[in-house]
Amino acid sequence: MNTLKIDQVFIRNSKMHSKKAIISNIIAIATHLNMEVVAEGVETPEQIELLKSLGCRVMQGYYYGRPMPVHELGEWFIANTAAS
Repeated sequence: MNTLKIDQVFIRNSKMHSKKAIISNIIAIATHLNMEVVAEGVETPEQIELLKSLGCRVMQGYYYGRPMPVHELGEWFIANTAAS
């Protein structure tokens, strides 16, 4: 399956009607073409709710975690899976 990524430029200020319309149409086109959608640059719960409501299931961004050195990844993973 191919994947279509929604650039963070569309996710920023996603409260704007025009950006919501663009995001919605990107997701609709990808769904019609049987493609997975990944939204990048997700930073707030509001963005997550909007994307979920439009049918986007995969997201990445600072909301989920910031870039880190590889030697810190194991510790981060343990801390964040234990809390779930």
